[in-house]
Amino acid sequence: MDKETVVTISEASHILGVSEAALRQWTDEGRIRAFITPGGHRRYAMDDIRKFMSSHQKA
Repeated sequence: MDKETVVTISEASHILGVSEAALRQWTDEGRIRAFITPGGHRRYAMDDIRKFMSSHQKA
């Protein structure tokens, strides 16, 4: 079984081209899903990042 690729908030914000603060806000607003580690850190699934990017393409 393949594990889903997950990235840190730093990596996800770089991929999306936004600040970590913006990504935290979007997560808190429910615009993109994050997984919380036992240590309280956010992790983002690459599949969720791709879905977010495809649904929020710039015109």
